[in-house]
Amino acid sequence: CLVERNENKGILTRQSKIHFEKNIFRQNGAGLFFMEEDRSSLIENNNFYSNQHHLLLGDFSKAQVQTKRNWFGGSDSKQLRNRIYDQYQDPRLGKIVTNPATSWRPESGLQDSLTLQQQWQLQTDGFVDASPLVVEDTLYAASWDGHLYAVDQLGRLRWKKNLGAEIDASPVAGNGLIFVQNWQREVVALDTADGTVRWRFSYPESPADDHRQGALLLIGDLVLVPSWGGTLYALDAASGNVRWQLAGHLPLRAAPVSDGERIYLSSGDGSFTALALNGQRLWTKKLPAPVLSSAALTPEGPVVVARNGQLSAFAEDGHLRWQRELGETCYYSAPIYHRGTVFLATAEGQLRKIDAQNGELIWQVSGLGAFYATPKIVGQRLYIGNNLGQLYAINLDSAEVLAQYQVDRDIQSTPAFWSEQLIFGSRDGKLHALKLIENPEPKAK
Repeated sequence: CLVERNENKGILTRQSKIHFEKNIFRQNGAGLFFMEEDRSSLIENNNFYSNQHHLLLGDFSKAQVQTKRNWFGGSDSKQLRNRIYDQYQDPRLGKIVTNPATSWRPESGLQDSLTLQQQWQLQTDGFVDASPLVVEDTLYAASWDGHLYAVDQLGRLRWKKNLGAEIDASPVAGNGLIFVQNWQREVVALDTADGTVRWRFSYPESPADDHRQGALLLIGDLVLVPSWGGTLYALDAASGNVRWQLAGHLPLRAAPVSDGERIYLSSGDGSFTALALNGQRLWTKKLPAPVLSSAALTPEGPVVVARNGQLSAFAEDGHLRWQRELGETCYYSAPIYHRGTVFLATAEGQLRKIDAQNGELIWQVSGLGAFYATPKIVGQRLYIGNNLGQLYAINLDSAEVLAQYQVDRDIQSTPAFWSEQLIFGSRDGKLHALKLIENPEPKAK
């Protein structure tokens, strides 16, 4: 079961003989509340996190509660003790013995099961690293072959346009136009209906010119362009004219992100900068290694990871909220925020779920293969591909790998979810579309 978001008690027991196993208790006033003495209760292999108290004895409870192999969100004994309410806080009460697990307990929470089935493929003549983009009834995908492709829900080609050079950055779209940049340092605006070029913009060469361009960002009537040379250009979306520009820190290999009030810019020299919407620099933080991916935006501020695995959470005014040393290399896979948590995949094959408030580890899945792609969350599942050509579907709560699909080469794009299909690109030169089949009888746990 999943027991969550109860203001007071998640589950209350009274003079009961209970057996709780493989459940998740989170975001409750008290995960388990023992009102009076229970008889030979067994509480094992559960996961507790983000509760005010994980386990709590009632005012008159003399219970001696034995628990074992439960995960309480970390190995800090002092922190755990503060989340257990027994005779340690009130000598009149009984005692809770925890014997905690050292890691997340698998196969917990609600049952889930899924099958991934091929629907269609579209062959291109180059790597497909850029993430596909869906606009109304059309999906757009870019390839290292220099083409931008427009396809329908069945993978049938509507149009394609040769833009003259490799494309590995994802496109953005708005107001009937789609925008993309290529390795000739050109930004091109095209009509979404037929691929007609409306305008082009180019920027100068730099010593940092190489693969892995940052994706564009559309804010209102501005297209933000992170250039290899370190300058962030703000172009008028209708004309391509420069409205403002900021000389940053080269190279810029990640898309800027915005919360609607500020712009956050990651740089390959380790700088992380906050800007006003008019391009005015608000603050810059220097991290110990290049920042090659975009920040995750949380209600409290951005979370960003450096290449050396230092994960930092900043407030909107730039002060450091928390920091976590992962000790692993992180290239282009960006952290993403979802319902109070941050998910991050690393180049060393780890996938983590982290509390966005304090940086505490919730769960970690290991041995999944090197990740350069950023995950996609749809419902209660996370989808991500690795450099071995494996696409995983993972349950957000239990951390269980639900399904896996194999293609011939690296997957470095973020999937798009469209018309009950999961669509992603690969270095096998193909755009792949998978059908998500819900299994009616999830496997027993």
